[in-house]
Amino acid sequence: IESKLINATKISGRTDKGLGIGILNAITNTRYATLENTNTKEERKVEIDPLTNYSVIVLDQTLKNNSSISLVNTNVWRSGQEYDANVTAGLFSLNDKKNNWNVSGQLTVSNLIGYLPGGKTKTGYNHSVSVGKTSGNFNFNIRQELTNKSFNSNDLGFFTITNFIDHSINMAYTWIKPTNWYNNFRLNANAYYSRRLDPGAYQGANFNINANSQLKNLWGVGAMFGYEPEGNNFYEPRLPGRVFRGWSNYFGNVWIETNNTKKYQAYVEFFYVDRNLFHSKKYQYSFHHRYRFNHKLTISQQINYVPQKYNVGFADIINNDEVIFGRRDIKEVENTFNIKYSFNANMNINARLRHYWSLVTYDKFFTLLQDGSLAANNTYNKNNDQNINFFNIDFVYTWQFAPGSFLNVVWKNAAVDFKQMPIHNYFKNFNNTLQANDNNNISLKVIYFLDYAQLKNLFKNKRN
Repeated sequence: IESKLINATKISGRTDKGLGIGILNAITNTRYATLENTNTKEERKVEIDPLTNYSVIVLDQTLKNNSSISLVNTNVWRSGQEYDANVTAGLFSLNDKKNNWNVSGQLTVSNLIGYLPGGKTKTGYNHSVSVGKTSGNFNFNIRQELTNKSFNSNDLGFFTITNFIDHSINMAYTWIKPTNWYNNFRLNANAYYSRRLDPGAYQGANFNINANSQLKNLWGVGAMFGYEPEGNNFYEPRLPGRVFRGWSNYFGNVWIETNNTKKYQAYVEFFYVDRNLFHSKKYQYSFHHRYRFNHKLTISQQINYVPQKYNVGFADIINNDEVIFGRRDIKEVENTFNIKYSFNANMNINARLRHYWSLVTYDKFFTLLQDGSLAANNTYNKNNDQNINFFNIDFVYTWQFAPGSFLNVVWKNAAVDFKQMPIHNYFKNFNNTLQANDNNNISLKVIYFLDYAQLKNLFKNKRN
């Protein structure tokens, strides 16, 4: 069930002094659901979403030395007794005169008005700050991000993990002078360290080194190797105050891509993870290729196959306090097909078809102990297997009918097929998804560019 859009309006532009202004406002109608009493068959209508107004305001001021400062505000107002949400963020990016160094960051405050008992406001906080050297052969960046447990920007945004403080450092050296076998070569080293904010505790760390290069024939190659020591996962148990002492793992990948200037271009990647817990393995095989028939028609396809053996994670909660984990095999297949056709310089169509299949089969269950370790549970026998498919079509027609002005016609189709019975054949999954109930959306969007200076002169001439 989706809320119906009543109206959406967007205005954006930039003044001659470099101030960018963007305003978006949208209103969705009240949404209802019909509930049926299975015993009496009596039906009743309940409100599940009130009349809601969404607004976004952005101010962005460009400064000298390619620097900028910005202010972003999102607001969600709901009619009736539901809570309202207001999130404000300040951002900055400052460079020195020679653009050798950069300092950037953001500070965000979220307010959920009327969310707490007694109509009180729940206030949260998030910030990130980084400093780095951005020019020359050697570059580096040091970054910190902090989010307290009360931060929530999900009413008009997406933020999944809170209550952490992270630190990271990234270093890179690039050889840009061509040699007999490469045009450029880049070496990166990265380190990441995370702690739970309140109460303070170690969460995890990650170290990796990678290299990539463009060869003389314009092919690209790269490789990466990393290590993640054992950490404390406070999120996977899905119960406050509990922790899963997760695995340590080694991981790495290699990739190669052909000359992108040719009509046919291909990319192949292999990714591997070796975990110490139950000797779990994860593989990822990726193959992307594209054929450009001419300047009008281009077709591409991306295939990703990701099998995992003996992955361990959350399965269930019993009696509100017993956390059940499961050992499972996971298989994921994603197949995406893209077509782009240009009628002329101002008119084109883009079509994207995507099928995603995920199969999860459990073979053993465990009880999560208070110290974060696992103990075998031979009595739990609930079926947690999952077989889920998604199929999406995105079709976009674009016509630029004037400078900076566009007409967009968009068709979106989505289908979902979910079962708790494993189906191991890919083509049977694909066929079942095509027969599932689908949802279609068609939208028409017109963007018209108004030059403020021209309008000002036009009205001035009329008055004269």
